[in-house]
Amino acid sequence: MKIEKVESDEKTFHIVLNEKFYQPENIYMKLEKELLINYIAKTCHEANRIWCQANGDSSQEHWDKAEQWQRDSAIMGVKFRFDNHTATKDAQHNAWMADKVNQGWVYGPVKDTNQKTHPCIVPFEKLPEHQQKKDALFVAIVDALK
Repeated sequence: MKIEKVESDEKTFHIVLNEKFYQPENIYMKLEKELLINYIAKTCHEANRIWCQANGDSSQEHWDKAEQWQRDSAIMGVKFRFDNHTATKDAQHNAWMADKVNQGWVYGPVKDTNQKTHPCIVPFEKLPEHQQKKDALFVAIVDALK
């Protein structure tokens, strides 16, 4: 996005982008939404990391050290929930799984980022209970913070 010029009068100003006028508050609202999505994604990631630790999985890194694909996955999950606020937990999982499959991930008994295998690439009802609860936790956090 390139700002070509700024026009103003005594009461307001407009930013011209690609020959369209945008009120500054519309740009701020979009930026605020993106910041909120990122904040919620970070919160969900950290809750997920702690949930995994409580269930014997210490492979998750802190948000600040997590791979970009992990952060992107959390952000996509939050955006899905924003756009599908009445979606069930299994729909949330199915959206995550579809994203993984589109990126070349397949089912594997062990999560392996190099081989792109993941044990959660199964239908929601076939997930272990602690994984289903992890998905419910994700949904609950997004709903509470949005």
